[in-house]
Amino acid sequence: MGCAGVREAIAATYARDYGMTVDPEAEICVTCGATEAMIASMLGVLDPGDEVVVFEPFYEIKVHLSVYWRKVVDDRSEAY
Repeated sequence: MGCAGVREAIAATYARDYGMTVDPEAEICVTCGATEAMIASMLGVLDPGDEVVVFEPFYEIKVHLSVYWRKVVDDRSEAY
């Protein structure tokens, strides 16, 4: 996912700076930001019916995802 040139540049940086071989086709995903990365990650590992604990207060995008998976815990309560 993401621009092939950017993925290749990231792989080259890892090879040069860390001595790691990283496959830009299979091991690097470039997103427009944290929200897109979070959604892609969740959609990649969760199945319909899975439950995800969402702590309040939460970032707005989690509300949209909660249609699929949601178990809300209000961590502002005195019980925590």
